[in-house]
Amino acid sequence: MFKFRLQRVLELREKREQAQATQLVKAEESASVARAQRDELQAMHSASRAQITSAHIADPTVGHLHHLGYVMGALDQQLGHASQNLTAAEDAVSKARVFLETAARERRVLDRLKDRHTDAFRAEESHRDRI
Repeated sequence: MFKFRLQRVLELREKREQAQATQLVKAEESASVARAQRDELQAMHSASRAQITSAHIADPTVGHLHHLGYVMGALDQQLGHASQNLTAAEDAVSKARVFLETAARERRVLDRLKDRHTDAFRAEESHRDRI
């Protein structure tokens, strides 16, 4: 009966790969949430721009324009933070993807080694049976 001596190492590599896959999923979910928040703020920003444009046409008061300017400034600041959060989340996704690829490569190396040892064992068993 064939027993792969590095089976425990292979199992640990498989677990590491699964953990990295889980981390990638979490990072992608975080990036998706950050993207949705940024998109929502961009939509609010566009709506506020349209409101300012229509307010200029309607001959607004100075207080109203000042208030709209304040709101736009706050939205610009929030949009900047949301864009930074999205960039950080996308960076985390990229890093998690690299870690997953590395873990998968390391596991595949051991899988191939196990296959080679299994083939060698079978060839040896076949040779013994013929003798």
